[in-house]
Amino acid sequence: MKRLCSASVALVLGCRMSPVQPAAPAPDPVTRRVLMHSSEGRPVEVAGYPGSSTKVALVLAGVHGSERSAIELCAVVEELLGDGRVLPYTTLVVPVLFPDHAARGIREGDIPTNRNFPPPGKAPQVARRGHLLDAVLRPVLPENIALMQLMAEVQPDRILSLHATHKLDAAGVFADPHPQGPAGRTDEAGSLALRMARTVADKGWRGLTSGNDLDGMPHALWSGTVVGGVSLGSWGPVAVSEGGPWDRPDAMVLTVELPGYDSAKGDLHRQAALRAMAEVIVEEGLR
Repeated sequence: MKRLCSASVALVLGCRMSPVQPAAPAPDPVTRRVLMHSSEGRPVEVAGYPGSSTKVALVLAGVHGSERSAIELCAVVEELLGDGRVLPYTTLVVPVLFPDHAARGIREGDIPTNRNFPPPGKAPQVARRGHLLDAVLRPVLPENIALMQLMAEVQPDRILSLHATHKLDAAGVFADPHPQGPAGRTDEAGSLALRMARTVADKGWRGLTSGNDLDGMPHALWSGTVVGGVSLGSWGPVAVSEGGPWDRPDAMVLTVELPGYDSAKGDLHRQAALRAMAEVIVEEGLR
């Protein structure tokens, strides 16, 4: 069980775990900290927004630096979280995981940022020179190490990874398959993803959910460039229970794919679309 320290945000941004779980305390204001600095000196930040329970959700964007619309979506999510509402989940937001890539407008470097994680259920291997290695023995990028350390620290129950796709017919809300863990977890994640997609469509933004095929055979499995693709290299949904510092429970992982990479700034129609998706993320994805 997770224990909140002076308040829920104190847990996610500073305190360690304890086996005792008191009654949920009054929420604190938003708290921020820097997880690390990139190779070019830019901060990778995390913000914490208090919830009414000990459950923790993690929202992240900027996994791919070229997906500016997803980074802007994350900013709108933060705006909504900061308006005083209290949700069941204490929510952490990493607004730009790879700030150097975002600053240059590039997707990633030589190592695929979203496939740079250990095998499901495993801690990263340590190479002879001390580097952490991913599932195919590539060095784990420092930003992904910081993300994995954060996940081990706060033990998220739910992860929402915000992306964008150049395939406009592949946009939507998708659920990572859950190959291990409690029975029905994959169905639970898929049901939530489809419910979110339907709400977005009902708000009049069907173009944001074309990849869910709501008018045909609705589904919550990504069908873009990487068929059946997942966020965090399939590492996110599976618990790590090896008795070490990387241990954490399984997590429900949802991926939001917006149609189009470009910034929505100056485009009132696209800004309205981002707000509609952000409202669904906050009101349904974090409940």
